[in-house]
Amino acid sequence: MCIRDRLKASNKDKEEMINYLDLAKRKQEEEYDAIIGSLKKELTKQEADINEQMKVQGELKKNEDKLKNEIEAVRAMANTLKGNLMQKKKKIHKLKVKLKETEKELESNIKKLEDNIKLNKENEASLQHRLKMLQEKADALERELGDSEEEVKTLKAINVSLEEVKTQYHKLLQNAIEDAKPVSYTHLTLPTICSV
Repeated sequence: MCIRDRLKASNKDKEEMINYLDLAKRKQEEEYDAIIGSLKKELTKQEADINEQMKVQGELKKNEDKLKNEIEAVRAMANTLKGNLMQKKKKIHKLKVKLKETEKELESNIKKLEDNIKLNKENEASLQHRLKMLQEKADALERELGDSEEEVKTLKAINVSLEEVKTQYHKLLQNAIEDAKPVSYTHLTLPTICSV
């Protein structure tokens, strides 16, 4: 084989080698493009997933902040209710103390009223006894004195005494009635208790 033939064969081998390398290069580029395309799709998908997760995290953060605000509001309401309850307990305690004082005062007033009624009854009985005695004396004097002028004067004096005794008796009776009237204690703490 001559040199020319060898050169031709060598050039042909070179061309085949170049064609083979070009083909391999194109194939490798296609594989790289496919890998890059796949990676881009995967990256796009991951970016979408990350965006979705960030969106979900944002919603969770909003819900968390909302829940925190609601919890704070509930705590504030609970503290307010606790304060109101303590105030009401103190108020009820004061009202109980006032009620006991009022009960003692009522018992004392009832005792005084009973004593006054008893005293008025005793005075009434005494006056009725005196009135009866004077009436008996007047009747006796009237029988003894007859129709004389002196007897008339004496009878008039006795009648005057009887009228005075009757007046005193009626006054005592009226006082007993006044003392026996029910006493109103509505100006004390009872209306306050109803308003609690």
